[in-house]
Amino acid sequence: MKADVELEPHKYSSIGFHFITSATRVQLFCAYLACISVLIGLPYLFINNNISRMLESGLNVEIALDSSIPFIPYSLIPYFSLYLYYPIFAYILTTDDHRSQGFEIIKYFLMMTWFSFFFFIAFPTEIHLRQQLPASQLDQLYQIMYFVDSPYNAWPSLHVSHSLFIILASIHLKSTTSDISQQTKILLIALWLCLVISTLTTKQHYVFDAVSGALVGWGAWKLYLRNSKIA
Repeated sequence: MKADVELEPHKYSSIGFHFITSATRVQLFCAYLACISVLIGLPYLFINNNISRMLESGLNVEIALDSSIPFIPYSLIPYFSLYLYYPIFAYILTTDDHRSQGFEIIKYFLMMTWFSFFFFIAFPTEIHLRQQLPASQLDQLYQIMYFVDSPYNAWPSLHVSHSLFIILASIHLKSTTSDISQQTKILLIALWLCLVISTLTTKQHYVFDAVSGALVGWGAWKLYLRNSKIA
């Protein structure tokens, strides 16, 4: 189905404009997910497993509160919920009502992430919290997560910045085309807070990581709004 909204050709290359206007929703959905996987997932793993661990960790952002926060084994569930955000985000961006804005929003999402990658490389910070973990029923899942995601790339937390950006974008986009209840907004923010807390209770991040991640996510969304005509 072609978009019913009017797109601005000057914002895109000729190939990009043709694809956005002519692609089916499924094609655009797959393109956005592929974009996130290739331009975010692969560089993240490369930096995490190669660059960050080779650089000296010279910045200590740990505070007393970090070691006081308890380890909660089942907080792995809200922690992993981030990976549901991406397909939901792509689904919202590919509706005809939001197709004209989706490409620009994805661009800011990518720029926000690569901005964070700069800090991962320039200020590598190792997370020294995993030794606090007691034995739990989820040991195998944690071992897999720790094997895939080495204790680097600490701040700003992409879990926090990505989820906040997606929540803010989703609320904004849905509000422009239909009424979204206050209860729904509260529920979305509550789910986001659970995810933020899980970054601490899984011992994956310091408090500083979560706070800086929230600032980056909020700042990137505000920058998008300021530079868009829908602000």
